[in-house]
Amino acid sequence: MAAWYNGKESKTYSITDFHNSSIKMLEAFWFDLINKNSKGIVYFHNWAGYDSILSLIPLLNLHEHGYTFTPVVRNNQIISLKVWIPNSGEHT
Repeated sequence: MAAWYNGKESKTYSITDFHNSSIKMLEAFWFDLINKNSKGIVYFHNWAGYDSILSLIPLLNLHEHGYTFTPVVRNNQIISLKVWIPNSGEHT
């Protein structure tokens, strides 16, 4: 399961809604999170460990849809990630 809340709206993703594919579920999570919160800052709790490993590949799969990423790495961990939205010139 994955979920986000931006203070006004929220969305929850259940793996059963995606034919038990964690990749498809997390791709939908990232796509909605990015597009519904453009120019926003997102903070993750405990994202430095196992959760980031599971969720990073579906995020990077968005590259196939034109998204680009600019990471900031410190001590071999991503501490910031700017996501560029395709055809908009904007980042989130």
